Amino acid sequence: MFATQTEIDAAIDELTTTLAMPKGMDAASMERAYNTSMDGFSSSVLKETVRRICRGEFEGVNARFMPMGPELAQLLRKVEREAVTSATFKAYKFPQAHELSPFERLRLDRQRHYAGWELVDQSLSLDDFGRNCKKMKYPVGSKWVPMLNGNVYAPPRETGQGNGQTSSTGEEGVGGEA
Repeated sequence: MFATQTEIDAAIDELTTTLAMPKGMDAASMERAYNTSMDGFSSSVLKETVRRICRGEFEGVNARFMPMGPELAQLLRKVEREAVTSATFKAYKFPQAHELSPFERLRLDRQRHYAGWELVDQSLSLDDFGRNCKKMKYPVGSKWVPMLNGNVYAPPRETGQGNGQTSSTGEEGVGGEA
């Protein structure tokens, strides 16, 4: 619901009583600019923006003087975006573990497993991974994980020495995961 003219007038009054008017600007032209800037925004966005302006909470906005019309419109859009993003995030229902398919559970398990590993390459086929291994492109112990879009992960680095990991055959090298 858009702010009414009464709410817009109240917001303008609050700004004019709290902050000083910029030099070279008369009250009538400032009021017209503010009416144009505030038109089309909800009353909650309008009130929140005015409250934050009066408290000096916007970075880069002079807390002693009233903002110019276009600057006020930018601040209103910023608060509106924040409100919409916050409301959308709160309204989204994140899936619970018991609501996931077996494939999604396995994928989530793989993501957790490789969380501390370094992502070294993305979206590779097994053939590309093999060619890059022959070129020694990846650190020892790197894994190709098809479950995670064919990404290649390198194990966490140990401090002071090489990671010393070997493949499943006992040889140092790079491995893949089914």
